[in-house]
Amino acid sequence: MGLIDGDGCFTVNFLADKKLLFGFHITGHTSARELLEKIKHKLHCGVVKVKNEGTLRYQVDSINAIRDQVIPFVDKYKLFTNKAIHYSIFKQVVNLVKSGSHLSDDGFLKIMDLAYDMNLEGKRRKLTKQEYIEKYVSA
Repeated sequence: MGLIDGDGCFTVNFLADKKLLFGFHITGHTSARELLEKIKHKLHCGVVKVKNEGTLRYQVDSINAIRDQVIPFVDKYKLFTNKAIHYSIFKQVVNLVKSGSHLSDDGFLKIMDLAYDMNLEGKRRKLTKQEYIEKYVSA
């Protein structure tokens, strides 16, 4: 699991009208294409794409594939860095969405509290948590 610990990423993106996008990505040098293709084959999902010159990304964006393929795989082969914390949050959010919790304001706010600060403490988000709540949840 060192590859995911080092180069993997679990993401939850917040969009307008309480929509969520999920992602699992592993980024590597173009010389890692064969390895990324093997991961794709092992997980039976996702795609390998050119991210930019010299960089490839294996990505799974389907919540169903994440729930059915990626989560069982990561549960079986544990993570050992702080990525395990991000994964734990990611898994909780996927399970909340699976149960339909995201459809209520309270459930959606719980998901925001869990996932908003994942990966760089939310620094790459276009809106602050409060701006998002004011614009899309409290409306």
